[in-house]
Amino acid sequence: MLNILSFGSINKAIAIIFFMIHTYSNNDKNLKIAGFIYIIGRALMVLSMIPFYLRI
Repeated sequence: MLNILSFGSINKAIAIIFFMIHTYSNNDKNLKIAGFIYIIGRALMVLSMIPFYLRI
């Protein structure tokens, strides 16, 4: 199960990189904002899980 989940996260990371490249190449302000909100949201979700990992 862990291998499947890690493969999905690798695909998501590649997808967001291509999304940001597409955004900057087309110079679309709204897509830039959406990309940064997505990245910040994912980072906050990961940071909120740290206390659960420390308890284990």
